[in-house]
Amino acid sequence: MGCTEDHHVHNLLSDIVYNIKETMINYIDKNICDKDTLKFLEYIRSKIYKESNNILLLTVVESIGMHYQNEFPGYALDLISSIDIVEWDISRYATYLSNPQLEMLKKQIFQKVGIPGIKNRYSKDSKCNISIEQYAQNIQINGDSKIIEKCYKILDYLYSIVNNDEENASKRLEIKQLIKDLKKVNPFVEGNIFKSVENVNLKTIVAYKDDEGKHLFLEHYDD
Repeated sequence: MGCTEDHHVHNLLSDIVYNIKETMINYIDKNICDKDTLKFLEYIRSKIYKESNNILLLTVVESIGMHYQNEFPGYALDLISSIDIVEWDISRYATYLSNPQLEMLKKQIFQKVGIPGIKNRYSKDSKCNISIEQYAQNIQINGDSKIIEKCYKILDYLYSIVNNDEENASKRLEIKQLIKDLKKVNPFVEGNIFKSVENVNLKTIVAYKDDEGKHLFLEHYDD
């Protein structure tokens, strides 16, 4: 929710990340035809993954990936390897959905206390008006075979780390829904997921669990 609506995280931190995101998008727009732009974006993503100590910076990767999903397909695909990020993204996406009753209630409250309408702190990027699940679905259309295979491996990985029990029922349902959405584009998605289980590199996954607990890929980034 940071960089989307104020008061969800500290405004100073949210403002900094929002300005980084806007500066990056303005730079990319001016250099979209430069052959080195993708290399630069991959460098930025690598620096965020390697050195960031705040998950809020992942919104920079997500925003670039969604804004340029046709120009740079798969840029933010790593993010769906964390079911927690998929769940948090639901709140971000919900801010794009129209809620007339809530807007009317805010207006009435402002009028009651004598405050004119307050402009939103952050402007929303219309190209980011999709969920991270929908973003993954779009990859099936615009991505090349390498990116599509990576998507299958991530989905298989998610199934492998989420236990089939009552505690994790909602998470498994989300994964099943994601696969169901992908099948609308590719009816062979389930078979491809099973095939992709071989040779999975855990160092390319944002987070994973084993007998020792939960691990972030940053633990082994320099290996």
